[in-house]
Amino acid sequence: MVRTGYGRFAAVAERLARSGLRPLGASELARELDITKQQAFDALRHLKSVGWAEQLDGGLWRLSPHLTMISRSFERAIADTHELYLGPPAAKRCVRGPNTDSD
Repeated sequence: MVRTGYGRFAAVAERLARSGLRPLGASELARELDITKQQAFDALRHLKSVGWAEQLDGGLWRLSPHLTMISRSFERAIADTHELYLGPPAAKRCVRGPNTDSD
């Protein structure tokens, strides 16, 4: 069982992320995360208040496009940091063939 408010918040966000395009209801989240339905609703409302989740018609929930944008920005930052400290990924490295210049 997730004990703290922030832990529930993170667990609900992670579970929504794992669901992909399939929206989830508060009851399903509560059951899967071993929290009360009220705790699931509270976490969902909090996620919505910060722009990380949205409620669809019918009461189901999914991550918002805003959080997807944040995630992509984070991925780019990791790639940039990797390139800065470790060089470009192998697929981006320029492989040179033998020198064909004539002397």
